[in-house]
Amino acid sequence: MRLRKLALLVLIGYAMAAQAGTMASLTRLVHDGYGHKARLLIRPLLIREPADAQLIKLYAQALLTDQRFRKAFPYIKKLVHENPRDASDWLIYAVGLFAKSSRGGVFTLLGTVGHIHRVLEKAVRVAPKDMAARVALMQFDFEAPGILGGSDRQGQAERRVIDAHDPVQGQLAWASVLWSRGHRNQAIANIQQAIAKQPSSTSARLALAQDELALALRDRKKKRLQKDARAAFQKAWRFYRARAVRGEPRRLDAFYRMGMIASMAGIHRQAGLQALQYYLTRVPPDPDPSPAWAHYRLGLLWGDLDHIHRARAQFRIALSGTHQRKLQKRRKLIRSIKRALARLAGKSLARSRG
Repeated sequence: MRLRKLALLVLIGYAMAAQAGTMASLTRLVHDGYGHKARLLIRPLLIREPADAQLIKLYAQALLTDQRFRKAFPYIKKLVHENPRDASDWLIYAVGLFAKSSRGGVFTLLGTVGHIHRVLEKAVRVAPKDMAARVALMQFDFEAPGILGGSDRQGQAERRVIDAHDPVQGQLAWASVLWSRGHRNQAIANIQQAIAKQPSSTSARLALAQDELALALRDRKKKRLQKDARAAFQKAWRFYRARAVRGEPRRLDAFYRMGMIASMAGIHRQAGLQALQYYLTRVPPDPDPSPAWAHYRLGLLWGDLDHIHRARAQFRIALSGTHQRKLQKRRKLIRSIKRALARLAGKSLARSRG
């Protein structure tokens, strides 16, 4: 009898450990942006355990990542109804509201903005020490007009609280507000101050790299600014290469950025080729660029290296991938591929005449 009871306890222990392992792996999937894969795995577990709050939360987050906003909303409402003291649940509610109303167009979004503000205020009220909730509310107050519930005065009050608790996070949050208002130089100065205070801040360095890349893309076609654009491309390249080598979380995106910079700036082409080829051996997280975009960038690099047939093959693969369900900027990609194929045809004709 004792042996049977002991065996039962061991089996229960194994089951609990397996469940914990499953939850940890599902949480990791959602955190890394694999919303589609995560929701397919979570769904049968949720059918079996419909009242499990952790599963409900993970499933709602997976649906949001997978851009299934309307399907996510009932689960989000259930979260805040059953656990109204969790600020992170209210933040998910605000994200769901914004995403769902954005799909409905500008007027639908305008009609929901006041509700979003109240939800963010609720998140701060239930957890005053939650800095993520305060950052979200601060950014809303600064970026939304007064008639929609925003308030510079309230935003400044939130900023002071964030600065007192975590000065680095406060400077990064304020930098994003400055960027949205068109004050780039001030935003950069704030980020550099944050890096000086906390050199290990990956989010600050990532913000700088993204700014350098945006600046380079803006200036590369202006003759008088091409030198500045090349310098900005180089800075962004060094950051993304280091990020790929160090193997930080979500590093796969860094390989795509390396290939993108190589194809647009004409620098480090061989390394860019290798980075894109590696990117295409993995399944990218949902928010990352699709394989179709990677094939397009790879085609550009092969074309620059005068491998016409390889370039054309990559463009055709990219074109066949434009039917993907949630491909971002589908029309832009198709136009870009057609222009690239036309350039290849011209290059091939010139070579045959030569």
